[in-house]
Amino acid sequence: MFFKKTKYTKVKYSQQKKRDVPEKLCTACPRCSEMILEMDLSKNLKVCPICDHHFKLTAEERIRYTLDPDSFSEKDASLVPNNPLKFTDSKPYPKR
Repeated sequence: MFFKKTKYTKVKYSQQKKRDVPEKLCTACPRCSEMILEMDLSKNLKVCPICDHHFKLTAEERIRYTLDPDSFSEKDASLVPNNPLKFTDSKPYPKR
């Protein structure tokens, strides 16, 4: 069609055209390769606004996004795992 327009065009930059960008300013989406500002990504709950790819959340991020501010208090933060079954593998169980 003559009048048909594309919504947007993806431009992939070569490795030679890298610019000095401050670290943690933006993130590339692994699915659509778009660069997303970290601020926009966190406002969108770590979901790509273009392709709806869900980024991994840390435990702290999941708690912050799920619960009300200042309503969570961590208990037993110094609790470490023990090995009551004497499980053995390439790494000791408590170090996993």
